[in-house]
Amino acid sequence: MEEIEKFYPIVLSGMLLSMPMRSTHKIVLSQLVALTHNMSKSCWATNEYLSEKLGLSENAVSRSINYLNKNGFIRIESEKKKVEIGIKIYTNRRIYLTETTKNLFNKEK
Repeated sequence: MEEIEKFYPIVLSGMLLSMPMRSTHKIVLSQLVALTHNMSKSCWATNEYLSEKLGLSENAVSRSINYLNKNGFIRIESEKKKVEIGIKIYTNRRIYLTETTKNLFNKEK
């Protein structure tokens, strides 16, 4: 049997009703809140991981991450690493929630 993950994304009623963004963006943001352990840490989630967990395409996740970053809901730090096997360059990205997002979620508690 598959191990059950110990975190759950939360979509708050105020977020659903009042925020002028697509529902896909809201779902991705909620998952990021869960992955950052209720906003106390950052996460390393890849588009592939989020895609699998949320049942979305990787392109949809990428669009949502870009939207959330451009609109100040998350902050991304990236570092490129060259891998010796072949010529592949991987980018590790760390995702942080901004104060805007933390205030949004704390307001509803």
